[in-house]
Amino acid sequence: MVVMTRRNEERPKARLVMKDTDLEKLRSYLLQVDRKERAAFALLGKAEMADPLELYVHRLILPDDQDYCEQSAVVVEPRPEFVLQTLADFATSRVSSFLHIHSHPFCAQASFSSIDNNYFPGMVESLRHYLIVSGKEKGFLFTTIVWGQSENGFTGRCFAPDGSLFATVEEIKVVGKHGVRLIRQFQNADEESEPLSGRFQRQVEFLGESGQRRIQRTRLVVCGVGGLGSFVVACARGLGFREITLIDPDVLEETNLNRFQGASRADIGKPKVEVVAEATKLFDPDIKVNPVCARVEAPAAREAILPAEFIINCLDDDSARIEVQILAALHLKPLLDLGAGIILEKGTRVVREMGGQAVLYFPGGPCLFCQGVDPTAIVSREIRQVQRAAGYIQGTDETPPSVVTLNAVTAGLGLQIVINYLTGFIEAPSYLNYDLLHNHSTQLNFTRRPDCPICGNAGIEGRGEEIMELPLRKSVKISLPPANITPLKETESLVSATPQESSNAPGSASTYRFLRTEMARIRTWLQKEYRAASQR
Repeated sequence: MVVMTRRNEERPKARLVMKDTDLEKLRSYLLQVDRKERAAFALLGKAEMADPLELYVHRLILPDDQDYCEQSAVVVEPRPEFVLQTLADFATSRVSSFLHIHSHPFCAQASFSSIDNNYFPGMVESLRHYLIVSGKEKGFLFTTIVWGQSENGFTGRCFAPDGSLFATVEEIKVVGKHGVRLIRQFQNADEESEPLSGRFQRQVEFLGESGQRRIQRTRLVVCGVGGLGSFVVACARGLGFREITLIDPDVLEETNLNRFQGASRADIGKPKVEVVAEATKLFDPDIKVNPVCARVEAPAAREAILPAEFIINCLDDDSARIEVQILAALHLKPLLDLGAGIILEKGTRVVREMGGQAVLYFPGGPCLFCQGVDPTAIVSREIRQVQRAAGYIQGTDETPPSVVTLNAVTAGLGLQIVINYLTGFIEAPSYLNYDLLHNHSTQLNFTRRPDCPICGNAGIEGRGEEIMELPLRKSVKISLPPANITPLKETESLVSATPQESSNAPGSASTYRFLRTEMARIRTWLQKEYRAASQR
């Protein structure tokens, strides 16, 4: 008994991440007024570098009522043809995890029954054999969740291809238009009471204690720690973020000093991330700062971004901005893209534009492309370096002291959007432009394009880490032989279950007398095809 407890403690944990629109759609589907069990499937991306392991819902697959061969208050069985099609969808996808989820509508807190435990190994084996037989072999995780009436009443497990238990799912992170929230198994996320420092008392007065705790729990990453980025970090540490990751490849130069918050002449020649990290630790030694002196495209930067819950872009490199947008979409992370500058009338010293803008991307909403970033206007890194050398006033070689005011204003506006988004204080705008020349702001709301390759219906949201297929065998078309099974008739009565047969089901093991014959038929057929494919 002691050994089993130790193993459970050492078992890896996993977190399911999904868009709030997908959560609403899934819960509404699983828990309908007829109180019948229902099953659903999903294609999941994953990020093993995250801690805990994160699994991202890329695409939900919800059966129609006619896609079930058996369904009642205590049993659900999708038709084999439907299951086979979901396996085919997974095989041809670019994701590496498969989700099977079903409901226990008769209870608030659901856990797997003994019947469930006997069913899953065969499902894992079927998926593994299907991938081999179809010539689409790849490594995968098979995840299964059972969900009760309570939002936090779920139990989840991840299985390796050999059927062994790989991890337990104990958290579900929900991201979307109204922020980020965590659903913990059988408990409320806000039950934990982290101590609040007295220095944040005035913030607590308008954000509330729960709002301030959300800020403290959010791991923030700032990409681009130049003049604007340094002001963003200054605001973030003042707001109470307890973990901040800094990513920038450049060193501090003398010309940066007038617009770089927290730097002195003694810092010239140091990596910008180290200068800002030192200033942050001086402000509050308890803040955890992770400086990464690298471009955002570098593996070290990517690894540092993945554990974060919120990303802020302060980049003047368009290709790097898009790189971070793609990363945010793949891993379902909200992103705030900030920029500030001055534009002159061509050939003159007359200021045409002066100000900053903030563009918020949240999973399920419009991406940067859908909010005005023109992919045809993205320039190479080399051209951008020449533009940077010409100064922050376009058309001149000057970098005037007034730019520091642009940085300060834009950083303040940006962090207020972050606060609004994370705490729900007020709804955060998706696009905000502040015109310092005429002292007015413009707020716009964009919608995502259905055909967008980033956030569209067939986009990359939730696809996680890229995977490579193993071209070991030639692809073959899979065709299931016709069934000769008669499903259990709805009129067959059931008796009450004993506690030993199911932890929380009111039905009986006799419900399953037909021994899931249809799925057994699939497994038998796949085993036969697998052996034949192995001999070819």
